[in-house]
Amino acid sequence: MSVEEPVLSESNSADAEQWADHPLAHFLAAAWRNTVRSFSRQRVHYETLSEVDGVFRELIEHASESPERLAGSMLIRAHGSLLAASSLALSGQVAESYALMRNSLRSALHGVFLAGDAERQRIWVARADDDQAAERMRATFANGPMLRQLRELDAATAGIYERLQQRTIDRGAHPNTYGSFAHNGDGQPIDFSRAYLVTDDEVQRMALRTVAQVGICALSMFYYVYGEQYREHKLDARLAKLRQGH
Repeated sequence: MSVEEPVLSESNSADAEQWADHPLAHFLAAAWRNTVRSFSRQRVHYETLSEVDGVFRELIEHASESPERLAGSMLIRAHGSLLAASSLALSGQVAESYALMRNSLRSALHGVFLAGDAERQRIWVARADDDQAAERMRATFANGPMLRQLRELDAATAGIYERLQQRTIDRGAHPNTYGSFAHNGDGQPIDFSRAYLVTDDEVQRMALRTVAQVGICALSMFYYVYGEQYREHKLDARLAKLRQGH
């Protein structure tokens, strides 16, 4: 389904009704309601995410002007993971959103590492040829070598990357440090189902801030692949503005 296609058309409304009483349908409906509410209740965060998304979209539009095709595929993956993380964080699926944030960061790191290096590109393309090729890819694209290159390019961005990556690991297990020990104070059983969707609190706001920071970090990394496109289309100025306060 394209992003322009209506969510529910007359032709498929009858089919949708037959699934309306399923628990999964109820959960998805609740998640979407939370998302819509977050547009206004978390407006500042939503507007920042919207601007990050806008810079990604314009960069992707102009990435074809560059010969870096494999880095371009990583740009798409970084943006796609960020969109999914935004969707989950806005809906209240906070813990789950952190795994996708980490994936976005990792895709950006791969993109920078692939750019301008024919041998790495060859190893990446051939990674599924056999076990030896897969092992060569894992050794070449280990976290250490990729981070070392990023530090050489931009030590400040590398530091931000490492801090954000660690945050996504720490908060992905449980976004609230004390959440596992929470109780309702009256000795009654805890309703653990509330943990699926967490909204309107600092836990959700932290996730939304982190999604934006991850997007800004990824865009900062891709500057070293698409610097010409950033400058020509004034994306560098938009990125600099996003960095303020984040």
